[in-house]
Amino acid sequence: MVMLLSGILAIRLFGFIESFVFYFPSREEFANEPGVIDVTFSGPDGRKLHGWLLVPANAGAGSPAVLHVHGNAGNVSSHLAYSRFLADHGFVVFIFDYRGYGRSEVGRSRPRRDRMMEDTRAALETLITRPEVDRSRIGVYGVSIGSVFATALAAERPDVRAVVAVAPFSGWANIAHTHFPIVGPMLVRGGLDPIDSCAALGDRPLMLVHGSLDDIIPPEHSARIERAARAKGVKVTRLVVPEAGHNDIVFQSEATKQAVAAFFKESLR
Repeated sequence: MVMLLSGILAIRLFGFIESFVFYFPSREEFANEPGVIDVTFSGPDGRKLHGWLLVPANAGAGSPAVLHVHGNAGNVSSHLAYSRFLADHGFVVFIFDYRGYGRSEVGRSRPRRDRMMEDTRAALETLITRPEVDRSRIGVYGVSIGSVFATALAAERPDVRAVVAVAPFSGWANIAHTHFPIVGPMLVRGGLDPIDSCAALGDRPLMLVHGSLDDIIPPEHSARIERAARAKGVKVTRLVVPEAGHNDIVFQSEATKQAVAAFFKESLR
């Protein structure tokens, strides 16, 4: 029993299960999409990270900007379509790859939660130094597991003025229980749980977007986040997209894109 408990503790502390079950980076070669600016920046440990910047054609100095924190698989090339529409609405958009993803340098080990959080912080610092960006009008846009890092970043950075979380899970133990009842929460530790991060936003608005048919992260997760955030006085907009699953949620209807763009326009005006 002591050996079993010690093993479970080690797995929780070092994130072995999390690293292999939650993260699926792709390092396949890809070409730059039309209209993107290729950006290389440094993480806190000097590791070279990669991202794409989209600047609207009519943007001048002092444009509002959105940091896109993408999901757990692929790289920027497979996630750009989730946020490209925001550039059409006048926002500077920055999407980046965590270490080990795409063209970003490989880390010392498999992806880890704490290091992906560090990369997200570095991406924000890179975005706010761009001459096209008004650093007083910054929003974050997290999709799926990216919502973990986007909401945590907003919770610790009051200069992030608005948050959109698409298909977020409420907490690590909760999503582990969703897929592996009882055993899952024993193997995956908490920390950087969106339900706590969103409740700490104070007077900054939060939008939650979820597909009604999402069977990877069921919509009840965003409902839990909404309840916790509202209980702390956060202004929450929750959009459940009919007939949408997990990966097609943003593409399901033009109305969804319009709703997300309208939220950022109102919040960052």
